[in-house]
Formats: sequence, structure tokens, C-alpha cells
Amino acid sequence: MLGGKCTKCGFSGNPASLQFHHTNPSNKKYSLYSRNLLRADRYDEAKKCILLCANCHIEEHTNKELLKKFGVIA
Repeated sequence: MLGGKCTKCGFSGNPASLQFHHTNPSNKKYSLYSRNLLRADRYDEAKKCILLCANCHIEEHTNKELLKKFGVIA
């Protein structure tokens, strides 16, 4: 689903490293990792996402300005 590779960097290795990322958090109704989610609801929720590898996903959620302030990145 969603192409089987990271939308940002193209990684297509171990599928366990791929994660769903909601492109618009205000449209997020469910967490895709909820055990109680029905298959149809899970599919509808996944359509609101892009696929990212774990590295790109964490970068997407990292506050880069804060990392610059503390000198972690240039």
C-alpha cells in the first residue's frame, strides 16, 4: 500500500522500517496502530497518509529550529 517505499528518500528495504505519516494532522481520526480499529477504518485512515521510512519520519517530526538553537545541527 502507498507504493511500498519511502515517499521522501525512496527507501524500500525492510517493510518494518516503513511508517504511515498523516500529511494533515487535523484530518487524523485514528491511530493506524490501534488494535481495535476495523479493517475498513484502517484502510480509510491510511489513505490520508504518506509512507516514510523511520529516519525520514522522525525528521518530519523534529523541530529543526530547536536543534539549531542547541547546536545539535548547523
